[in-house]
Amino acid sequence: MTSQYQDAEKAVLCIYNQSSDPALRKQAQDYCDSVKNSDGALHIACGLMMRSAVQQVKFWCLQVLEDVLQHRYATLSDQDRDEVKKFLVSWILETCPAGPPQPPFLLNKVAQIYAILVRNDYPEQWPDALTILLSALNSGVTVIDMFLRVQDAVDAEIINSEFHRSPADAAVSMRVKDALRLQCLNEMASAWYVILREFYQSEPGLVKYCLSSISRYIHWIDIGLIMNDKFVPAFYALLENDVFVEEAAMCLTEMVLKKMEPVQKIHHIHSLVNKPFIENALATRATEPNKNAAALVRLAHLTGSVCKELLVNSDKISSTSPAEALQAQTQLQDLMPLALGCAMNENDDVSSA
Repeated sequence: MTSQYQDAEKAVLCIYNQSSDPALRKQAQDYCDSVKNSDGALHIACGLMMRSAVQQVKFWCLQVLEDVLQHRYATLSDQDRDEVKKFLVSWILETCPAGPPQPPFLLNKVAQIYAILVRNDYPEQWPDALTILLSALNSGVTVIDMFLRVQDAVDAEIINSEFHRSPADAAVSMRVKDALRLQCLNEMASAWYVILREFYQSEPGLVKYCLSSISRYIHWIDIGLIMNDKFVPAFYALLENDVFVEEAAMCLTEMVLKKMEPVQKIHHIHSLVNKPFIENALATRATEPNKNAAALVRLAHLTGSVCKELLVNSDKISSTSPAEALQAQTQLQDLMPLALGCAMNENDDVSSA
């Protein structure tokens, strides 16, 4: 490690050492701030991240990258931007899988920085931002995990409307979503299914994470990507498993809540909802309500969402499409005992879900 990196590492460690002399810590903080604000900040942060074995130092490096990309991106050269992209891809696909397990806070920060670059440059200046990760998923669990973290970060940083602070944010979200639709959503959905199928026994944590991530994307992707004879049976099968029931219920609920025209929604719910599976899932968890409280809340929300959507959409078309309205009312009557059972649950979170 060269003196430049050694000096930066020593300064960071000094900052994190609460027993250090206050004057020395102030000096170290000033040095770190000067590095962060320098023209060579990206180069130093990337280089030190690769060389240091200390987690606090790695996290500081990532904070430097985030700060520069968030506040000085317009001033960066194409060479600087490409350096950061190559560094992140290399770290995700090569460095991270080859080394010891990294703590979640580091992995999440890497994913967040990746998403910042996606927000700025995808697809025009970085067309393979997602496909380069998709093409490497057969490299193993570590890469799959990072792909899911990046996917979630893209949702949090770009797509989720809760984080839109201006019309410009909404425009960026639309740009990224349109590019994903054209380029790789089919491949992403295929990857999700492979993860659910191949890892539900050996890597349950990965499958839970995948299900949670899928649930965030359902509201805007083509429903046909998951409303099919692969995903729907998989979701219901996982609904029977105590490990996955909460996340599987989230996915089914998001499918129920998917925005559609009333007639289409009624047909959609008729095809999607499998009452025996939901009824069995509720009955199984009801035997130990305290232990299964979180699962019961998710299942109650699923049941309530189905009933509400049937009621609202049947009312909308009662005069224009009486046959579909009757179909919805019939299904609603069939499901009402489940909804009433949830509403009468002693757990307030379940009864109000």
